[in-house]
Amino acid sequence: MRTVEDLRIDSRVLIQENSAYGVSGYLLLQSGEHRMFPFTLNLVNVRNIVFEHVCFQPSMCNNDAKPSLEELAEIKDIFWQKGEEVHFVFPCREEIMDSTGFSQKPSDNSWSLWRPKEGWNF
Repeated sequence: MRTVEDLRIDSRVLIQENSAYGVSGYLLLQSGEHRMFPFTLNLVNVRNIVFEHVCFQPSMCNNDAKPSLEELAEIKDIFWQKGEEVHFVFPCREEIMDSTGFSQKPSDNSWSLWRPKEGWNF
């Protein structure tokens, strides 16, 4: 995963908050329709595995709630290195959490990319 310092110098990332809960702000995408998405980046412990987690919400700024494959690839490239494998995962309803670890109802607005901090070596 790229460092917060790397994200700060990326013209596609506008960081508004960097706290103990994670980093949040806006993505200014260059691919697709050049849309702007709010995002949150944090570490989440799931069953004793620490995951790097990026959540973004396309419909918060745009009417179309679904990102294109091109936009998903750009978001992956913004936050992770080229050789790092990242997954889009839709968890069980009982396990859906917001960025602070509290349960939330599933939303069509929210998309998440996940990667174990130590990689997919388990």
